[in-house]
Amino acid sequence: MNRETHDSYKKIRDQCFKDGKLFEDKDFPANYRSLMQRGINPNITWKRPHEIVEKPVFLREASYYDLNQGELGNCWFICGLNSLIVNSKKKFQKVVPPNQGFEKSDHYAGIFHFRFWRFGKWVEVLVDDRLPVNRGTGKLVYCRNIEEPDEFWSPLVEKAYAKLNGCYQNLTGGLVHNALADMTGGLSEKIILKKEKRTPKELFEIINKMWKMDTMIGVLVHGEDGQPLEQETEEGLVTSHAYAVTKIATVSLQGKKEYLIRLRNPWGKTEWKGKWSDSSQEWEKIDAEEKNKLGSLEKNEGEFWMSIGDVMKYFDLLDLCHQDKEAFISSLEDKGNQEKKDWNTASYIDSWKRDISSGGSERKTESYWSNPQFLLDLEDEKDETPVIISLMEIMEKNRNRMDIFIGFDVHRIKKNAPQPLSDDNFSDESLRFECRAEETEWRENTKYLTLKPGKYVIIPFTQMKNKESRFLLRVFSQTKVVSSSVDQPPCISNDDLEPDNTLKTYADDTEWLDAFELYEFIKPLWTENENFPPLTLETARCFLNFIDEDRLGVIGSEEAEKIKQLLSRWHAEFQSRVKDGSNKADVKGLKRMYSVLGVDIGRKVIEAVTTRYADKDNKISFDDFVQSAAKLLNSYWIYKGHVQKNRKSLSIRKWMELMLYI
Repeated sequence: MNRETHDSYKKIRDQCFKDGKLFEDKDFPANYRSLMQRGINPNITWKRPHEIVEKPVFLREASYYDLNQGELGNCWFICGLNSLIVNSKKKFQKVVPPNQGFEKSDHYAGIFHFRFWRFGKWVEVLVDDRLPVNRGTGKLVYCRNIEEPDEFWSPLVEKAYAKLNGCYQNLTGGLVHNALADMTGGLSEKIILKKEKRTPKELFEIINKMWKMDTMIGVLVHGEDGQPLEQETEEGLVTSHAYAVTKIATVSLQGKKEYLIRLRNPWGKTEWKGKWSDSSQEWEKIDAEEKNKLGSLEKNEGEFWMSIGDVMKYFDLLDLCHQDKEAFISSLEDKGNQEKKDWNTASYIDSWKRDISSGGSERKTESYWSNPQFLLDLEDEKDETPVIISLMEIMEKNRNRMDIFIGFDVHRIKKNAPQPLSDDNFSDESLRFECRAEETEWRENTKYLTLKPGKYVIIPFTQMKNKESRFLLRVFSQTKVVSSSVDQPPCISNDDLEPDNTLKTYADDTEWLDAFELYEFIKPLWTENENFPPLTLETARCFLNFIDEDRLGVIGSEEAEKIKQLLSRWHAEFQSRVKDGSNKADVKGLKRMYSVLGVDIGRKVIEAVTTRYADKDNKISFDDFVQSAAKLLNSYWIYKGHVQKNRKSLSIRKWMELMLYI
């Protein structure tokens, strides 16, 4: 949780309460922009709870019967809340903090706060209590409590989640494990039931173990291609719809064990009509003790029992969110892994960038090795080590975008292998290809591994190259996680690019040039050669600052001549990369261009240069290339001279001074 945001909540609430005003959230206003990305719904208006009922209540006792899906296709989110309530009161209270309400004693000021786990950290979301209602009926349009319509925690937490994702419309369509991950930080795993090779009994035993380890579970029915969403089937199930698992049990039916799972439809209606449904004959064949174990169910409240066999037959996906790392199926099936241990974690946020670090999934291509790489060091371990790797796409603008398929490879490498791996060195430095987490359109891709002692490189990728996105990579191990992002350290291999080699002892008659005079001095490069693109005064300043180590604001004429020669050589190299007569080069060749000049830099620096200088087509002009190279050289030597050499931290004043010279 962000402490600053929590303090902001209390500060805003108390100030509004003192002033007798109700909070209005300008970041998530009560208008169509908060409902959808485009368009407007004329049938919706906004009201606060006390305008809907006479005496609103925030929360009595959390129950999944409080949750009924409204006119929004967010059954997956409602199912996630269902599971949270069933599995953990403590986790529920982390998402929905207590001590909020509509009374004067609650310091009610129209503001509420909720917490979500967002790509590696807990964030607090503040909302006002203006809720979308039907203009005609005055009733809540989205999530509400039908049984107790005066209770409002559920529509308010839904509003906070909509704000987190941009608008209510962005909650349409999703998977239960996404909601659960956002509410717990847990790890997801999926079981494709139509491909399941285990027997119903074997799968039930796995699910039973997970359930006891607080794994939260949902199931999903896929619809047929071209079929309208959320259509009721003959069996009473709803297609393209998520259900929450609320209980599991084993009962005896005529001397035979039955393995049952209780499900809840977030609509609060529409139920299964087959075996073990509310009115099925199976209930007449079990004794009272067994019935009590299962608990009574009200008819048509959306909750029902099914056999595990029917779950496997009629549902398509088992959606899991593990709170315990050892609840992964591979761990449960590992008979030798009986000892309970703590897990350690390392996390990295990184990105795939078009033409730079989004090299696709084909290992035989050169571009594959441009993907981000991460080192996992297990050399100090004596035995095989359980490791869980989680790759999560960070979907910031459109949470349900599914045009990017993500996966990762794990390579075992030699002890002293160079970093990063490349198309040139891979065959010599890799010991073996360990495994692949196959590409998936889901937000999170996880894999449980057992690895031998050694060094490994993890390479996250998108299925198609040049797809852009940020991602969170998490590595969990029962031993200390020794891991790091792999990138080439900056290095200047050309002696001519060292400031010390350009500084001279000048005679009294030495001609000195400031930035304006340097610009005029190099101007003939383009005025006398139509193939040489014009440079800017800012580029001349950047070059002067790189050479002018003493920060005098001038350089000597010999240095100026050297700059002129350097620019001619750089232009020749740059021009060899220009393909279409635009006088611009693709950024995919930047790393090699810098390297030819004697400037070796890694992926993250290339990404920074691209963000700063590339145009919308990912091309860079010669002027921007020269300017970026001069700034890279300047920043490199500033670091070498002031930070690495002195081995002490800089004051903020000195740091700002040095940065202005770059």
